[in-house]
Amino acid sequence: METFSVNFFLAGQVKQLAFRRMAAPPRKGDICIFNKQQYLVWSVTWCMDEDATNDGSQRLNLELEKM
Repeated sequence: METFSVNFFLAGQVKQLAFRRMAAPPRKGDICIFNKQQYLVWSVTWCMDEDATNDGSQRLNLELEKM
């Protein structure tokens, strides 16, 4: 099964909130929960560089906003 390397960031911040390897990454408008706090997926950026990850999986950056 193909997986995606997904980086989660809070809107306007550089520090990464979380990293997950997922078969079905969240889409814009979806809600994610980390430590009982809900976040809205504000934007999804697909990293199209061939060397974006070391393992060959497609990398995505998701920007989240607290709800």
